[in-house]
Amino acid sequence: FHTFFAQTRAPLEAIIALTAAQATLIALWSVWSHQRFSTYGFDLGQYDSVFACTLHGRWLAMPPLGYGENFGDVVNNHADFGTLFLLPIYALFPDAKTLLIIQAVMVAGAAVPLFLFAKKRLTPGAAFALALAWLAYAPLHAAQLYDFHWQLIAASLVICAVTALEYGRLKTWWVFFGLAIICREDVSIGLTALGLYLVLSGERPKLGLITVVVSGLFFALLR
Repeated sequence: FHTFFAQTRAPLEAIIALTAAQATLIALWSVWSHQRFSTYGFDLGQYDSVFACTLHGRWLAMPPLGYGENFGDVVNNHADFGTLFLLPIYALFPDAKTLLIIQAVMVAGAAVPLFLFAKKRLTPGAAFALALAWLAYAPLHAAQLYDFHWQLIAASLVICAVTALEYGRLKTWWVFFGLAIICREDVSIGLTALGLYLVLSGERPKLGLITVVVSGLFFALLR
């Protein structure tokens, strides 16, 4: 069993297959749930409004909450600048269901970089089990079936960033770091903690210090 995991590509291929299966299942299930009026969270409607307004030139406006186009209004609730990098996908089919599908694909997709990260520090079997646990984690499923949450999008991006760092891909790290931090202002708190880990563990102290400063300033300036 150990030799099978250690000497074949089967674990990674299995995780990719399971990722595709879950992304498809959760996407279809969440859309079906939406069509049955079961998406009862406020955020899905609010963010559909944000995306639709941004698509038509009213950048990050959220009329249901009375937030207009000026910067002070749009960050009065949350700084959802992540809207900008997902907007091209939303523009293909401007609908709340598109947000549910994007969320399902990104959350499930994080299992692949999670496996690749864990494989560097654990046995292939343990890495497979960890990625499988991510895919099987019920609270992640439930959160996707009734609402849209930037926290889930950001968590997936942070996993990609950490994996890039583990493999020494610093440019890729900064790309995913940037995408994650603009999802919501509170994501920067977790990234600050990640930076502190890099400093205190001695793994990448300089990068960790930069991460702490950038993340801390981002949160302080917005709030």
